Amino acid sequence: MKFLSGCKSVNLFLVIVMSVVCILGIKEVRAEERGKYRLEEVIVTATKTEKEVKDVPASVSVITSEEIGQKAATNLGDLLRDELGIEISGGPRALQAEGPNIRGLSGARVLLKIDGTRHNFIPGHKGRLFIDVEDIERVEVIRGPASALYGSDAIGGVIQVFTKEPKDKLKPGEKYGLDLKGQYDSVNTQYRGNMQVFSRPLDRVEFMAGFTYWDSRDFKTPTSSIPYSSSFGNNVIGKVIFHPTENSDLKFNAQFFKDGAKVPANAETSVGRGNPLVDRDTERQLFNVVYDYKSDDGILPSLHTNIYWHLSEIFENALTGSLREDTRDFDTFGFEIRANNKFNFKGIGNSLTYGVESYEDKTVSRRRTTTGTTGIGGIPDSTVQGIGIFLQNELDLFEGLTLIPGLRYNFFKAATTGRPDEKDSRVSPKIGATYKLTEAINLFGNIGWGFRSPRPTELFATGTHFPGNTFVPNPDLRPEKSINYEVGLKSNFGRLRFDSSVFWLEADDFIETIVTRTTTRANNIGGARIYGLENSVEFDIGKGLSTFATYDYLIGDNLTANVPLASIPPDTLVLGLRYVDPEDRFWTVFSGRIVDEQRRVPSGTSATDGYAVWDIKTGLPIPGIKGAKLTFGVENIFDKSYREHLSVLSTPGRNIVVGLPKTIRW
Repeated sequence: MKFLSGCKSVNLFLVIVMSVVCILGIKEVRAEERGKYRLEEVIVTATKTEKEVKDVPASVSVITSEEIGQKAATNLGDLLRDELGIEISGGPRALQAEGPNIRGLSGARVLLKIDGTRHNFIPGHKGRLFIDVEDIERVEVIRGPASALYGSDAIGGVIQVFTKEPKDKLKPGEKYGLDLKGQYDSVNTQYRGNMQVFSRPLDRVEFMAGFTYWDSRDFKTPTSSIPYSSSFGNNVIGKVIFHPTENSDLKFNAQFFKDGAKVPANAETSVGRGNPLVDRDTERQLFNVVYDYKSDDGILPSLHTNIYWHLSEIFENALTGSLREDTRDFDTFGFEIRANNKFNFKGIGNSLTYGVESYEDKTVSRRRTTTGTTGIGGIPDSTVQGIGIFLQNELDLFEGLTLIPGLRYNFFKAATTGRPDEKDSRVSPKIGATYKLTEAINLFGNIGWGFRSPRPTELFATGTHFPGNTFVPNPDLRPEKSINYEVGLKSNFGRLRFDSSVFWLEADDFIETIVTRTTTRANNIGGARIYGLENSVEFDIGKGLSTFATYDYLIGDNLTANVPLASIPPDTLVLGLRYVDPEDRFWTVFSGRIVDEQRRVPSGTSATDGYAVWDIKTGLPIPGIKGAKLTFGVENIFDKSYREHLSVLSTPGRNIVVGLPKTIRW
């Protein structure tokens, strides 16, 4: 059965329906009722200052801790999958293959950050979402270029993960907390166990520690199973936080992630010639020190400093054929120092943010075979240095109008042995504005420039790609550049929220790896255009019952070859019904993801059929056991067989999820 069937009149109908719901809701809600409903989320990533989502002149979203608990996800990809404008590619071997796609852009065009640190590791066909979902407190997403604040790689957007802290879990007066959780997923017979300890032994000292273990078998599909999709692993997190004064924090953070699996070397597809089965261990370690000072006198600036070391490693041992042991290390050492001054000048409110960011990525790869140890083909030993200086001002020009211009100067250098260094610089400006049309409706618009510097794997790659095919370096690659235009509205009437935006992105010098019969080489292919529409609506029906929906429509073209872009996901509608007990005792969420067929593809790319997948999840307290709950859910209720457009393999079938979380506080 086809859903939406590619008919643009159906797409238009969905937009009209959502708009009508919005209008009807407006008539029913009085202004004085707005404060009775869910508070507006606050986002930091969009402007590097705390702002309510409706006041940000860009398309952004926040996944809260409450929503994370209701999703019963086992990985970051599961958390992001139903978010507006985001597609997860490369599945279903989640930790070994999946990566995010924002508005048709993925890989090095999407910047991933964890607790303010850059996660620049993009190993190719081996995943990049190496973080335990149990550690996550919230996720913030920017859709669209953000290079004016974040530099290279933010050409498509930014995903920032914030991990839990004691202040998120301990209420005033509580000194100690213990969270325990077990979860079972039937679709891959996965068992997960998690324990987290939170403590506030002194008024100015907090700490937390957590441990997670998981073990799974192969995913089952409606008709068979997905070979080599099992995995096992563990994760450890630890934090110590000092509060030297009422306005300052000093944080020490350490994270250790490890996952093991037997998978194809290219885990996005099946074992075959040139794609051997390997025994793979993936590890990630993060250490960072953060100092925050919040000024309250209007004279001294607020200050944020983050110094970090981020290590990602992949170890592979070929299980078929002759001896082949691969080791790939990717270290990122970096820091960011930024300040913010708030002041009034001639009646105009100013919030001036400025700072410097510097990072160094170092890659070392080794392959041991029967003939000795060498580097890995296509992965040169290399160093990349990036430096950025940024400036942004939030100007409250007059009642209701806020203008936010920003600018970042970026310098980058890539180096490898035996070749001249590759250097370049780029200035990335932006300007955004919000206008408060009414107390409930904000209009916004922005123009933003993005860029992505070439990676060493594109500049310097040599050696064998697969039998009969060799990598050819291209040191003449130019950085990718883009400009994005966007307008929209954001509304919050208390019972009703409605957001809508349209955007148009023009890109030049896109870098694409061209594979011929005998060679593999990265080239600048020319221009690309992506434009689309995004809508979201949420309506509080009353007495704990609410409904929600999101819809996104996207078109992308390679302007040089005059063909569609292969990375464009199909039109997607997500809708659902949520019930949360007014006394917060239990909750239920019923949701569906309806995806159009995608026939608009270039030659050589497989088209996909439309599909609809429905889930239901619930959580309720266990009588007689204080702080204990039972969570239960069924994903893919009707055991639908389908393939997501940006993945090669079929998606898992019906999944029954059972969780037992328990909290203890004293």
